[in-house]
Amino acid sequence: MKGSLVKGLMAITFLLMLPLSAKATAQEGDIIYINGEKWFLLGKPLNYDDELYAKLNEFLPKNRSWSTANWSGYTGYWEIVYGRLYLKKVVVYVYDKLMDTYLDITYDAYDLKELFTPYYTAHGINAEWYSNKAVTVGRGECIRVNNDAYDRNYAEELVMTFEKGEVMKEKYWRNKKVTDGCSLRDGAGMEVIKLFPYEQFPELETQRVIVHFRNVAVSADGRFKDCDADLFWSKDKSMEENPNHPIIIAFKETMRKVYPWETFYIHGKNTINYGDRRFSLPLGKRRVKN
Repeated sequence: MKGSLVKGLMAITFLLMLPLSAKATAQEGDIIYINGEKWFLLGKPLNYDDELYAKLNEFLPKNRSWSTANWSGYTGYWEIVYGRLYLKKVVVYVYDKLMDTYLDITYDAYDLKELFTPYYTAHGINAEWYSNKAVTVGRGECIRVNNDAYDRNYAEELVMTFEKGEVMKEKYWRNKKVTDGCSLRDGAGMEVIKLFPYEQFPELETQRVIVHFRNVAVSADGRFKDCDADLFWSKDKSMEENPNHPIIIAFKETMRKVYPWETFYIHGKNTINYGDRRFSLPLGKRRVKN
């Protein structure tokens, strides 16, 4: 019975430690060509317009291959032409029973003309519906990936912002993994929970507080530097946003005791996996008792 209880608590702890996400599976994005060079587009522009996506979904074969890595069941191929985003084709895979294999079916822009009549041009389907969206395109080595939609980074990236399908601005980044080390994904969060100085906080004898933190900064050699954090109290279910709260200060000191952190240089700064996103760790003395 005790073993089952411990396993249950560990499972709950693990779930609380997960970052917030809409899809807990890494998703395959689309493909985009820029100046004739292939990049991975971390998103699906067709899915941003509900009406267009519904039409496309109705048009494409119902027996096309779906997977947890591709919830849409298709791959769009795009190109930047004269500073605008154009859909060139859509590819799906359909299982052939006779051949016992998957066959790819390609629909080029002309095949999709009736679906996208207002957007059809000689260059392809003009993505005029795609506005106020910043999308990342990457190529080279995938240096960081999480099982959460398009949450990954490549060695080279462009962050592009579109307005009615036109590229309004773009920022180029070179990313890399800097150091191996501890990761929240691989149990370092549990180490922080164990090392926290509970004796300084008697209120944690009878209740639990969840630390929500994000924007984690680390040094190039993997030492924790700082983060944004707030508290959620389990007893009265209240949030407390006070960067100088003693628990938050103690939490950051505990994060510094874990070394080295797995470190990435992403978009011009050193960070950890999940570093820019909200992550949660529960603190309570009863959670670490044998």
